[in-house]
Amino acid sequence: MFEELVESSPTKKKTNKSWTFVLSVTVQSIVLGVMILIPLIYTEALPKTMLTTLLVAPPPPPPPPPPPAAITKVVRPMKKLIEAGKLVAPKVIPKQVTIIEDKELPPEINVGVVGGGTSVNSIPFETWMEVDMRSESPLELEKIETAFLMLVRQAVEEENRARSTREGVISADAKLVGDRPSGQTPADAAIVQVAAASARAAGVTPRFGFSSTDANLPISLGIPAIRMTSGGTGDRAHALDEWIDVDKTSSLRGIRVLLATVIALAELR
Repeated sequence: MFEELVESSPTKKKTNKSWTFVLSVTVQSIVLGVMILIPLIYTEALPKTMLTTLLVAPPPPPPPPPPPAAITKVVRPMKKLIEAGKLVAPKVIPKQVTIIEDKELPPEINVGVVGGGTSVNSIPFETWMEVDMRSESPLELEKIETAFLMLVRQAVEEENRARSTREGVISADAKLVGDRPSGQTPADAAIVQVAAASARAAGVTPRFGFSSTDANLPISLGIPAIRMTSGGTGDRAHALDEWIDVDKTSSLRGIRVLLATVIALAELR
């Protein structure tokens, strides 16, 4: 072949290219096949570390978590408020009564009504407002009243300093419109415990709260008193859209609780 490349001759010389190519491919294939078959036949010739790594079994899956412990709930029979169609007053006050008690609310001040003046472009000769102050504690109620009146006096003094007083000074006159004494009946009082027991007998969870009612007067005189709902539901108290739902079922249950409380308290006396 090399001779053909470097010599110029009109007659092409014959070469052994075809059979040498076939022989070379055949020999190389046989050698490659022997190299592949030797590791497959004689496995002990393979690296032991590699064999160990390839043949390690995967770890078993973790065991399932244990089932949760069964919760045993003891249901105690509830005493009925009505037996054989007759109202039954609770005879025994339980030692432990589950009561939902509202937290003591902070003092409240509400400016409910404001008025004064004669027309839109006239200087008002007087203005007035009605203020409602509430608190469960008589001491706290006295504190907020004193603080409110002090703020009114300070506002009057500042207005007189800021404006001319040649035509007269501004003054303020505070008048007491109503005084409902405040107080609180302890949760462990007998009247409270009897009412709570009556409610529980009717399947109602007692809930304590604070509000301004007719019970304020006897409480202020040292007489235990409470206010009980009639059983209906409602919302938006003291607002323009205040509402109440006198559902028959809940209302009758509430009336039964009231009657049972009154009867039980009468028997206690």
